[in-house]
This record gives sequence, structure tokens and C-alpha cells, in this order.
Amino acid sequence: MTQSVAGKPSGKYVPPIRFGLGGVPLGNEFEVITDEDAYRTLDAAWSAGLRYYDVSPWYGLGLAERRFGYYLHNKNRNEYVLSSKVGKLLKASRRNDAKSNFPFSPSPNNVVFDYTADGVRRSVEDSLQRLGIEAGRATEIPVAVSRLGLPAWTMPSLSSASSVEIMPITPPSNA
Repeated sequence: MTQSVAGKPSGKYVPPIRFGLGGVPLGNEFEVITDEDAYRTLDAAWSAGLRYYDVSPWYGLGLAERRFGYYLHNKNRNEYVLSSKVGKLLKASRRNDAKSNFPFSPSPNNVVFDYTADGVRRSVEDSLQRLGIEAGRATEIPVAVSRLGLPAWTMPSLSSASSVEIMPITPPSNA
């Protein structure tokens, strides 16, 4: 679907869903949110008809992904859109500095930024694990996470943009 301006197509992608729930607060970004409160929030959003959910490994260093995955894993996958970001790998560490980024997160992980092809692939695989969504064959990945994005702040030349264009995931040609 493309957007139109004054009746003329602009060529810009317009997602089919205009409103969604972001995962930052459910990753304990601003305060401690209990699992119970997180699931009540997700349930209220679902009951209100929200079907677009945005998560990231960054949100609570995996906590938001685990919470969204736990809630969504029994829902029909064709009924919602899930987006995530790539390039952030979570590594368990005894010298954990998670509290410097997320003071309310119980995460044992440090974040490693890796935007190489292997890093992006690993980031998707790790997110699917935390979400509890089976990747299975490569052809199933598009139905697991609907959209992936690369935050613009990760690349200095893009700092004036709010984000790099989010694109649908397509399976590799050898799948």
C-alpha cells in the first residue's frame, strides 16, 4: 500500500495498521513493571483491537521480547504484526553493565552492537528465541517477525532521520 498526496501516489509505504503498542515500557525502561502488569497491559491492548506490536532486543535487554512472546505465542500469527530491530546482540556477563542503560531491568546481559550480515542474522535468531517464536525453516521467518528495522541513531550519517526504512522480511532465495 502506498500513500497519496493530493490524490497522487507518493511512493511511500504506508503500513496497514496505524496504531500499535511499543515495548519500551514493558522492558522496564522507566520503572519496574511486574510480569502480571505487563500481561494485563498486553491483554488490554489485544482486547481493544491492537494488532501491531513493536519490540527490540534493546528494550530491557530482552525483557520486552520475552514478555511479548509469552503473551503472543498462543495467538493466531496471522492476526497481528510484530516488528523488531536488528544489530544488538545480548551477551551474558559476570561484569554486567545493564543497569547503566536500564536501571530497572533485571537483565544479566551486556549489549554488543553488530550490524554485519552475521550480526544481523544472529540478532534475528536471538530475538525469535526470546520471543518464543519458532524460526524453523528459513521460509517461516517472514511469518515470525513481520518487519525489521535498523535504528538511525546507530549510524552517524543517518542521525537526522528517525529511522532507516523498515522493510518486510523475505526468505533467502535458496530456501
